[in-house]
Amino acid sequence: MPMSLDGDRPQVLVCGSGCAGSLLAWILARQGLSVVLIDSQRHPRFAIGESSTPLADFYLEQMAERYGLPQLAPLARWGSWQRAYPQLGCGKKRGFSYYGHAEHASFCDNDQHGHSLLVAASDCDEVSDTHWLRADVDQWLCQQATAAGVTLIENTRINSIARDGLRWRVQGTGHDSGDTSIPLHVSSNHPNKTFECFPDWIVDATGSGGVVPRALGVERIDHELRTRTGSLFGHFANVGSMTKWVKSMGIPISDDPFDGDDAAQHHVLDDGWVWMLRFSHGVTSVGFTRPTHVWQQEGLAERDPGSAWDNILERYPTLADLLGQAKLVGPTFRDGSSASLAWMPRISRLWREAAGDGWLALPSTVGVIDPLHSTGLAHALSGVQRSADLLLTTDRRTQLELLDKYRREVVDEVRWIDRLVSSCYAGLPDFQLFTAACSFYFIAAIDCEHELRTLGKLSHGFLGCQRLQWRHLVDDFTFRLGQVDWRRSAAARQRLITDLRQSIAPWNKVGLLDPVHNNRFSRSATKA
Repeated sequence: MPMSLDGDRPQVLVCGSGCAGSLLAWILARQGLSVVLIDSQRHPRFAIGESSTPLADFYLEQMAERYGLPQLAPLARWGSWQRAYPQLGCGKKRGFSYYGHAEHASFCDNDQHGHSLLVAASDCDEVSDTHWLRADVDQWLCQQATAAGVTLIENTRINSIARDGLRWRVQGTGHDSGDTSIPLHVSSNHPNKTFECFPDWIVDATGSGGVVPRALGVERIDHELRTRTGSLFGHFANVGSMTKWVKSMGIPISDDPFDGDDAAQHHVLDDGWVWMLRFSHGVTSVGFTRPTHVWQQEGLAERDPGSAWDNILERYPTLADLLGQAKLVGPTFRDGSSASLAWMPRISRLWREAAGDGWLALPSTVGVIDPLHSTGLAHALSGVQRSADLLLTTDRRTQLELLDKYRREVVDEVRWIDRLVSSCYAGLPDFQLFTAACSFYFIAAIDCEHELRTLGKLSHGFLGCQRLQWRHLVDDFTFRLGQVDWRRSAAARQRLITDLRQSIAPWNKVGLLDPVHNNRFSRSATKA
């Protein structure tokens, strides 16, 4: 039978109960809307995309205050998180750290830190950013949503989405795996449960599933993206400390503004990079990210992920030291009996439309580029806030204006992130050029943090995507990287970096690329 909804309140179906979908459902329910949250799986479950940033934390704080969610606010800072929710898996993130590795050689550095870079995001542990153990946080947010009155339906696949007058008609099939939170009709000739509802709005928070745009025939435009990378990743216990390793080799770290392990740690290789995100309970998220064509040339990751992993470690001795005693603990099969590496041959994807009449997709569904720069959580939360404002607006004309603005902006934001990320890959295998390109992201992030702190909004779009001058700077730098073999000319490399430093000077509040800082950047906590 069709599910019973409250006919007196706007009705919203949110597809996907990850962190963004559950948070949006929680907000809408607290504001009086009738909300159904549906997912093809059940919590807890493994999820990747764990690194927060000051931008993400600002959005959490804003939404906690704007929508009356005091329980949400502690997640915005390391200190408050540990006091309020020590049971939720979390890692301390003081900033971003980068270490440049040469093939078949141990990591080395000098007093000027020519092979490493540390950029602080806060000035103390109390207000630091965090790494989210998504299995814990996603489940917790989903629980808050249901406690606020959201109807949760798990283990249910959506089969069809179609217009039925002024509303939608959504039909699905549930797996026969236990009780659900609403009565579902059990057909006499089918062993599974059937689901049907008629919402006013549908929100797609399914990520790569893209249930709604797929059902509505929206075009995928992945081919228009510049960044084309894949990742091999998992969660590991007993990963070694890079800070301890560096100390043991006598490499100077006395001027490090924070512990390089308390970071979104990047190990930059000739043909890609490795992330390490450390959680407080001894588990570390580790992933190798490289251009898709590099993975394809080797042809090993898809048929034998373990061997592909080992092959990379054989080429980089320091990584082999850090991961030599590591034990893979996730992702696991549903029964928890074993763990296996996760393989994503191509990460970047993009739908041409982010919204339409009666529907919208959150940013993590609309498009994703690459883990570099940790943009995922902040972009997702920015979409949650905008979607909530849109759906809670009672004036139809204003709502349509917000919908059209959202439809245009989110796709453009994904394209901008693509530009920022692809410029970094264009700098490989040169560590200095790779990290120089990262300056575009840091300039944009710091500028946006300042706008949110002083104005309470972004006047130039997410990560400054509406600043045309920045777009031209990124495109020019990327173009120049492709014109010369920078490995053969140290003078040409330095000239390009000097030109870049001069180009970003009007917005460079922390002195990025200035040799006087020796690749060590501290800045005041923007959240204090």
